[in-house]
Amino acid sequence: MKTHGGMGGGLEDGARLVFNGVLNRGDGSGYLLAPRTPQELLAEIGGGEPPSPPTVPRPLPSYIDANDLAKAGWGVIWAPGLDPRVKEALEPLLALRQREAGPLYREVEARPGETFFQLLKRLGASVAPVDPKRLPYYLLVVGEPAEVPFELQYQLDVAHAVGRLCFATPEEYGRYALGVVAVEENGVRRPRRLGIFAVQNQDDWATLSCREHLATPLAESLRREVQDWEVDSCLGSEATKARLRQHLGGEATPAMLLTCSHGLMYQVGDPLQPTDQGGLICADWPGPERWKERLPTEQYLAARDIADTDDLSGLISFQFACFSAGTPERDSFSRARGSAVARLAARDMMAPLAQRLLGKPGGSALAVVGHVDQVFEASYLWPGVGRQLETFEACLRGLMAGERLGLALEPFGHRHATIATFLTELLEQWRRQPETRPVGVSDALGEAFLWLAHNDARGYLLLGDPAVRPAVGRDTLF
Repeated sequence: MKTHGGMGGGLEDGARLVFNGVLNRGDGSGYLLAPRTPQELLAEIGGGEPPSPPTVPRPLPSYIDANDLAKAGWGVIWAPGLDPRVKEALEPLLALRQREAGPLYREVEARPGETFFQLLKRLGASVAPVDPKRLPYYLLVVGEPAEVPFELQYQLDVAHAVGRLCFATPEEYGRYALGVVAVEENGVRRPRRLGIFAVQNQDDWATLSCREHLATPLAESLRREVQDWEVDSCLGSEATKARLRQHLGGEATPAMLLTCSHGLMYQVGDPLQPTDQGGLICADWPGPERWKERLPTEQYLAARDIADTDDLSGLISFQFACFSAGTPERDSFSRARGSAVARLAARDMMAPLAQRLLGKPGGSALAVVGHVDQVFEASYLWPGVGRQLETFEACLRGLMAGERLGLALEPFGHRHATIATFLTELLEQWRRQPETRPVGVSDALGEAFLWLAHNDARGYLLLGDPAVRPAVGRDTLF
């Protein structure tokens, strides 16, 4: 049996697409989605309406400096009916951004059920390019995804730099706000170090692919191209839970951390879903062939493992793992006609580990970049082309040069929009010329792979203030 590990070339007959994510059932464990042939995948996900929005070559006009909030603007979108104590708790951060953005600071309250285009119309804002006088480039969404949906954030994020904060208590919002202010005004600093933590579990194609085709070459490229940063790799069997703890509040905590692993999933109604969904499976898991039982807590990192005494001040954490930013109520990849969409959670939910990193006492992280729903190797591999690191490398190099996080993440938005445009054109062509529609998945990139790639690219989410920058000093900042 062939497995598509991204070695280049097209999707051959019999090749299988590999997925990230492990389902921790009450009676055992196994892949959330086993490897599929392109034909099997197309039968499962079916077709669908063209995605939106269209591609945006550059969201801001070239004369606007996106690193200057006084020119790019900063705003907050409040969930409807939000507890007033949340706004009070965030006041230190709001005051800081209002001083920096000046007249281009704005607060907006979302309306129940409001869509992307309804919001833009109400505010008199354009789809693209961004006019900061109407709607700021940097936007912080505050509240539950049940109130301000993931879909609205996805769509805003194509042209804007968008982050989200969502906690259970006003105190967590307050801790986060004070943490950002401490970094930006009180001189909290981290060493110029990027940590790359990439698990490889035994007999597991997904983690093998990610280590070989993302983590290792990315580390090598950044070491070669960025001279004033240290790149520290922890790969394969060394990427244990104990080592990850050292990178998250321990002695090895860097300014930026990229983790590559499986994300853990629980079924609706499982008592651990509210606390452990999206937990990061470490090298302690023996792999799918050697471990069929329910995964114990010793094999993965969850919110409970982050102690109040762990100091995460100034950390920006990237988590390449399923559900590491959040979980939609309904599966984003279920598109088969006539089939019920699989239910993943009682309602849209944020990732508990990410919330803990951002809202904990004793020093919280600046931001977490993770994924909503499943993540797929299409993020860094492309049939017929092979390895594609540009999205990750451009983002990390931008941050190393001092860019604000939301600006540095623009390549992810561009990738989402470009794939959406490509897929929309293909679907329109097949509607007008049915004879050109391929059977299964063709070497020229068929419908199934593009739907996967689109939903994968869309699902990256920034949690935290999009205007933060690495806490490494001001000497290289713009």
